[in-house]
Amino acid sequence: MIEANEQWLRHPISQIELDQLVKESYCRLVKRPGDKEPSECFSLTKRETGWVMSSSYFVGIDWLEEGKSAVRVKPKFDHEDNQIEINYLSMLEEALKEPKNFDQLDGLLYVDFNRPSIPVPRQDDMLSLFLVSEFLHVIKRITDKGLRKSYYLVEANQSSKIKGKILIPQNIKKNNIRGNYSDNYCRYQEFGVDIPENRLLKKAVVISSHLLDIYHSDVVKQLKQTISDVFPKWKNVKSECDPNKIREGKVNPFFKEYTIAIRLAKLILRKTAFNQVLHEANMTSTPPYWIDMSKLFEMYVLSKLRDRFGNDVIYHPHFRGQEPDYLLNGSDGHLPYIIDAKYKRYGEHSIETDDIRQVSGYGRMKSVRKALNVTDHSLIPCLIIYPEHESNDFIPPSDKWIDEGRYLDVYKLGVTLPII
Repeated sequence: MIEANEQWLRHPISQIELDQLVKESYCRLVKRPGDKEPSECFSLTKRETGWVMSSSYFVGIDWLEEGKSAVRVKPKFDHEDNQIEINYLSMLEEALKEPKNFDQLDGLLYVDFNRPSIPVPRQDDMLSLFLVSEFLHVIKRITDKGLRKSYYLVEANQSSKIKGKILIPQNIKKNNIRGNYSDNYCRYQEFGVDIPENRLLKKAVVISSHLLDIYHSDVVKQLKQTISDVFPKWKNVKSECDPNKIREGKVNPFFKEYTIAIRLAKLILRKTAFNQVLHEANMTSTPPYWIDMSKLFEMYVLSKLRDRFGNDVIYHPHFRGQEPDYLLNGSDGHLPYIIDAKYKRYGEHSIETDDIRQVSGYGRMKSVRKALNVTDHSLIPCLIIYPEHESNDFIPPSDKWIDEGRYLDVYKLGVTLPII
């Protein structure tokens, strides 16, 4: 297993022997929603001086050569003489406090069940925790709204009456051959919450509860509390179901969370079934997966911006193929802003010129100026938010944002991420 950190650039690999690798280079790509070209998770290249690795903003685990060598990219970065590991589960917890982020979960996680599992220490199986955390937040939102109701089929004995349709073979087996001629085994419809979709979700909640018993952290305690809070409202839903018969089709817009909840529930069930029994008690297995930390950072920043500015923050508005991360309306006494989140380690370094050009270019678009009610020819101020080790864990007032220095009305702001 090659251990790597995110956002490496041609980093020399020397901690293990790589002579067994047969290729001269390895690369893993994933296709993000809306992107024309796939994004690179990592690359491993053999040079005259040895092997070097480059990684981007994806973290996860994948095979180099199946059954022989794998690579794990962790959310770590160097700070002075130490390595700091980002707690992306806490980032997800914070991000999903903002309801708008439930619409952004698609493309946050990529799981490849078509390839063999990879053995990992049980406490390093972060895929299970990430899936469960996503799923339980969606379940809480569904529970708060109210469970979806519909008609569903029931098969049961009816005492001295007929309801719906008598199932002749089952009635003979369950009643007649036992001398019970007064009851009828029938199939009929009822209206309520015990529908197949809810059964699948409850089954995944039960499995999630068992998975959480393996881990120990503050996030796990919060997730267990979430299960305790929502479970009583699912008491009228059984947990027996066939996941293969439940589709992720279109639902009523009021219950739009069901689509993502069903998809996550199936992933949790597949992940549980995917695990194989290993000889070591403290080991488990996981399919290859990748988490898009750049997208997670955008969601995290949105939660912080909404805490400060409320609904004045517009997330990913569309303007003829252009899509700023955020627009800040000036309706509450503050200036309008164009804001971009960059998951890069700027620190003391200047903001990259290309990033400034990108966010400034949005301010030239007439459609953006119209959306922000800017009718004159003045510049719209821009803000670039990036992660920083020692900064704010919240968004301060706009008068505290730092002038970038080289460009007019361009500001920067470091935001602290939770760490382990």
